[in-house]
Amino acid sequence: MAAIPVITRDRLASSVVGTPGVDTSGMAIGNSLADMADRIAAPLRVEAEKQRSMEDEASYHSLMVEHKLNLLKAGEEIKLQSLGNPDAAGPAMMEATKNSLAIISQKAPNPRVKLMVGAGEGLAETASLKDVYEWSFKQKAQNTLDHMVKVTDDSINRLAPIGADLNLSVEDMKKEMAPEVNLLASEVAAVKVYDPALARELEIKGMKSYYKQLFDTTLEYQPDKAVTLSNDPEVINYFTPEETNSNRLTALAAVKSFPEKEKTRQIQRGMVSNTEIISKVQNKELKYSDLDALQKKDPEGLDANANFWKLSKEISLGIGGMEATVDRDSIRASFVKYVSDLGLKDPKDPTR
Repeated sequence: MAAIPVITRDRLASSVVGTPGVDTSGMAIGNSLADMADRIAAPLRVEAEKQRSMEDEASYHSLMVEHKLNLLKAGEEIKLQSLGNPDAAGPAMMEATKNSLAIISQKAPNPRVKLMVGAGEGLAETASLKDVYEWSFKQKAQNTLDHMVKVTDDSINRLAPIGADLNLSVEDMKKEMAPEVNLLASEVAAVKVYDPALARELEIKGMKSYYKQLFDTTLEYQPDKAVTLSNDPEVINYFTPEETNSNRLTALAAVKSFPEKEKTRQIQRGMVSNTEIISKVQNKELKYSDLDALQKKDPEGLDANANFWKLSKEISLGIGGMEATVDRDSIRASFVKYVSDLGLKDPKDPTR
């Protein structure tokens, strides 16, 4: 660059003294316009931020609706799959919740919505898990109750031979009931975990059913013992006063009519009495098919004497007098599995 002589610099410096300064009016106008633009843009930025927030909220709520629907559907499917094992429902629901959350998180349109999903999904999870765990508790109670009903029904059937055994006294019959009573007690204890009041109600109902079976069977085969049962304090404990009075009257009437009834039946069946038939059943001399044939020959086999034949066949099945056509292997396997599930050892084979 060319150098400016000192004398010239001095002259230039003196020549600008007192002259107007640099014009900055354009800069001021620019700043003013910028401020105005900021004031105009600020509401627009707020509106844009508001719009973006609304879009994020809409996306979030849409994803959460999908998440809740996923959990609702999964919960119902898990309940159906867990009817036999309610304890598996809770863990399965937790896994389904994790899977649903992973799916909707991937659908989030931006990190902001994804963060909102992560913060808000807990409410949906809590509600679904609570529902499944409450269902699990109720279903376990229902399963326990259903099992108890089945056990009680099976026990009642097994009591039929006891009431028909002519060699057992009433006290002996009650002793023979012990395994069934103990089984009932274990079932009652299981129900008591969920509902103590219901457990007590079912215990009374179960014992009443047991004694009612003994009463009905003795009424048919040995009504004198039905009279004893109807007056037994332990038995009376499970019946109302009205039911007890009815049982007594029924038993006394059966005792009174039994000899004539037996005599008539003996003549009709060729001098084969009910007592003889039941004795032959107990000795396995008469099986189910034999009893079926005899019932067809009995003039009262389908009406007045129908109950006798029904009970006789039940007793026959209970002590092993089964028809040859019955699938013994299948029955044996089912029986063994059933008692094994109950925790009993060395079950008596019902087909032998």
